[in-house]
Amino acid sequence: MQPPWHIGLRLDDGEIRQRWFITFVVLAANAGHHRAEANLQLFIERYGGWGVFVAALLCIGLTGYAINFGEMGKTLNKRFLKTALAKEIQRHPNDSRLYTMLGSIHYQDKAYPEAIEAYERSLRLEADNPETLNNLAWLYATCEERKWREPVKALVYAVHAAALKPVPHILDTLAESYYVNGLYEKAVATIKRALAMEPEDRAYYESQLRKFEEAHYPNE
Repeated sequence: MQPPWHIGLRLDDGEIRQRWFITFVVLAANAGHHRAEANLQLFIERYGGWGVFVAALLCIGLTGYAINFGEMGKTLNKRFLKTALAKEIQRHPNDSRLYTMLGSIHYQDKAYPEAIEAYERSLRLEADNPETLNNLAWLYATCEERKWREPVKALVYAVHAAALKPVPHILDTLAESYYVNGLYEKAVATIKRALAMEPEDRAYYESQLRKFEEAHYPNE
């Protein structure tokens, strides 16, 4: 199961220009395996450098690491993002969003202690960021390496995130956190709240509801 990161932001004119920049980068990356890395480097340098690259990702809400460069891109874009983030963190060590993005890349790499460290660093800088709270709660609730699971911490972070931003994917994390703490009735009620908001991936939320109801009503 993938972490429920679905971030949408309204864009001003400057941010729209940065979205075009990302479009150019994506096109470059899909120009062919042997030229993709060279094209990415060229576009990044020509259209404003690593700082603009990371700023563009932040402006279009990609702190959850959601950009896709195609078949060969999973390795390529993570390497480029890590390079960009390292440079930007040196320049802006107090920008919480950079650490959230870094945490998400570490999560994708299954480097869970590094992801936790990055998310917690982000929260030390911005304690009320609902997306960072949500990402960390999801990791603590569902991490495939069980030694990194912390159900109580997951619930604390998820409650905080949902209080700040009660949208479907964050309510799903809260419901999952109730579930892993054995609070099945609350899990059912919370995922029903998310479903009432007509989320795009309704089939996923309905599967979550079935899972929680089976736990809550095991003999039915």
